Amino acid sequence: MIKDRRDLVEALGSDNKGVHTDRLRESFISVQHTVEAIDRAIAHEQLIAREREGSPVAPIMFGPAGPVRFE
Repeated sequence: MIKDRRDLVEALGSDNKGVHTDRLRESFISVQHTVEAIDRAIAHEQLIAREREGSPVAPIMFGPAGPVRFE
């Protein structure tokens, strides 16, 4: 997904996007939403794992920018 996002950003920044700008923008937004959803799912799984007794997963603090690991 990250590679897809980078490819879309590169395409949006190119001079040859022509009439495809709207489609590229919508694709970028879709990919970005997916990346953010995956990040939230990972953070939630880490939170769940942290709450299990004896878990080796480092605790997580939730700040303004989202989950942050601390050890």
